Amino acid sequence: MMARRTSAAIPWAIGLLPLEPSHRVADVGFGHGDSLAALLERVPQGRVAGIEMSETMLDVAAKRFKAEISSGRLALHHSADGRLSHVGEGQFDLAVSFNTIYITEDPAVLFADLRRLLVPGGRAAVTFPERSGFATFPPAQTEGFFLHELADLSRAMTEVGFEDVTVHDGPDIVMHPQSLVGVAVRAQ
Repeated sequence: MMARRTSAAIPWAIGLLPLEPSHRVADVGFGHGDSLAALLERVPQGRVAGIEMSETMLDVAAKRFKAEISSGRLALHHSADGRLSHVGEGQFDLAVSFNTIYITEDPAVLFADLRRLLVPGGRAAVTFPERSGFATFPPAQTEGFFLHELADLSRAMTEVGFEDVTVHDGPDIVMHPQSLVGVAVRAQ
């Protein structure tokens, strides 16, 4: 049920990015793996790195994408603490994160990690359910979920080194999605 709800926004959010067939893409918090599948389809000559906290989801993805891992198109990384420090700096053209911001106490940490992964001019898209709708979802009312204000998220993304941060309102689907898209700026 949760996978169905969160998967509905993936094609829309991926469509916000200027994906090229040979791009290198990082997918942070890929969960059930539907975003990995969509990205692999969109970058047939590129490569995708999936970064996930849950060992269970890593095992599921390793089985589901065995051929893509064997061919080198997909690499999976475990991040027990949710940080991305073990994944190479400046190696990706694009970075995405679907439905992870509400389990992130300090969004600036996630945004800074995403920026570090990107080449100068790379783009990041962080997609999440619209706050007021998500607040009524029973799991969101439990400990460990953080309902951030959109303005605070946009400001945090800008403060860690993204420019041209834009808010995109998604289609009228379950848990109305929103996405922040920003361009990575690096000190030269």
